Amino acid sequence: MLGSSQDEAFERLPSKKMDRDILAFKGAKPVLAWIGVLTLFQGACIILQAVLLADVISKLFAGKPAAVLIDKMSLFLAALVCRYLLSLLIKSAAYHFSEVTGSQMRKQFLAKLFELGPRFIKKEGTGNLVTLALEGSGQMRQYLELFIPKMAAIGILPVLILFFRVFSG
Repeated sequence: MLGSSQDEAFERLPSKKMDRDILAFKGAKPVLAWIGVLTLFQGACIILQAVLLADVISKLFAGKPAAVLIDKMSLFLAALVCRYLLSLLIKSAAYHFSEVTGSQMRKQFLAKLFELGPRFIKKEGTGNLVTLALEGSGQMRQYLELFIPKMAAIGILPVLILFFRVFSG
């Protein structure tokens, strides 16, 4: 039977409640702040695209020639390119953070396994722990890479759109 200290040590390994623990990872707060700022600018591009597209379409339906609206269409295209460049920067920052964090967590996991010893490994099953070490870190990296940008977008974009709608009249 394992000692209670070994059981407690294993319980401190990464858990399924990752979304609440993301801020505890090294470097998470600056990455979240950077992704938040980029998402704010991305939201501004989205709003600009919506405004310009609505304006161009309504003026085209009103009978204005497309040549008159070329400057607004160019600005729409610039906002579209800017939006996707910001999306690329967001994905890059999330990818880098998830790679570093995943590597650190795998090292911590293996160090904890060595600390707990062969009896613990035998109890839990070598195959289970090898699978967790190999696939778990990859799944965690993928989770962080997808979750952080989505969390920023869900938190920032609706508020930004609401402010635009309220203050634009």
